[in-house]
Amino acid sequence: MNKSAFYSAVAAVLAIGLATPAHALITRAWVSGKGVDAAGCGAPTNACRTFQYVLSNILAPGGEIDVLDPAGYGPMTINFAVRIINDGVGTAGVQQATAGQNAITINAGPNDKINLKGLTIEGLGVAQNGIQFNSGNVLRLMGLSIANFAGVGVNFVPNNGSGANSFLIISGGSIGGNGGGQVVNRPSGGTNGYANLQDHCTLVRGPIGITVDGSASSAGKAQTTISHCTIEFSSAVAVEASGEAAVMIDESALLNNTTTLSADGANALIALNASFIEGAATISSTSNGAIIATFSNNGVVGYGTFGTAFSPQPLH
Repeated sequence: MNKSAFYSAVAAVLAIGLATPAHALITRAWVSGKGVDAAGCGAPTNACRTFQYVLSNILAPGGEIDVLDPAGYGPMTINFAVRIINDGVGTAGVQQATAGQNAITINAGPNDKINLKGLTIEGLGVAQNGIQFNSGNVLRLMGLSIANFAGVGVNFVPNNGSGANSFLIISGGSIGGNGGGQVVNRPSGGTNGYANLQDHCTLVRGPIGITVDGSASSAGKAQTTISHCTIEFSSAVAVEASGEAAVMIDESALLNNTTTLSADGANALIALNASFIEGAATISSTSNGAIIATFSNNGVVGYGTFGTAFSPQPLH
């Protein structure tokens, strides 16, 4: 064979190899404490061992990971739309034991939706954040337990570009004992950050229950609705709003927090409806033209100082 024919044959082989993927990505995979991270894993009868292996090697964007049995499945970085589901099989742990690192980091596309259900996320007092959300369209957390991080339980800081929207939905579950606070909604780069806490979620222990901060979002907004939830034992503030920020609290319990409500800035608003405040050293605090507004159907007992009076109701 002459050189020209040889090189043509090699090029043809390479072209075939490049045109054929090493393996096809799948849309559903299973993980198990008895599984093994290896090529070909993912079926219920041959489960993978960790979330990260599935995300990095075999799952197509928009796919689903299902948990077969209780185990620790390790920290992960999520770069595309995915559903990770523990449907009541026991503890599906995501533990981060390295100081300064996050248990889950999300760097998804502006249209990507991430759904996490039934995970137990643990920071052992040293890891940074439970969930670090940098970009993506929707993050839905259903029945999660997130605890013992040096930073924030859920650090929702979306930056998808000016005019884009990101949504955080927390349904049920417990977020507590995190050194930097339980939930932060702080969009930037012009992205609008919308958070909805609902269905008997609990934020407990630590300095701050939830921070809603629109001061760094350029033209974006930070808005949060809290409905049928409990925020308790915050050593600094249960709910704080600053910058271009609005918080609506509806039919919720705010218990044993040092300061219950704090708002700062002319465009910061906290509104309270049909809720109960108990055991606060200070009920409310406003600065720089912020407003804390209330309807007349709230209960307030067992406090030290009322602080800033609520603005007249009804709201306009």
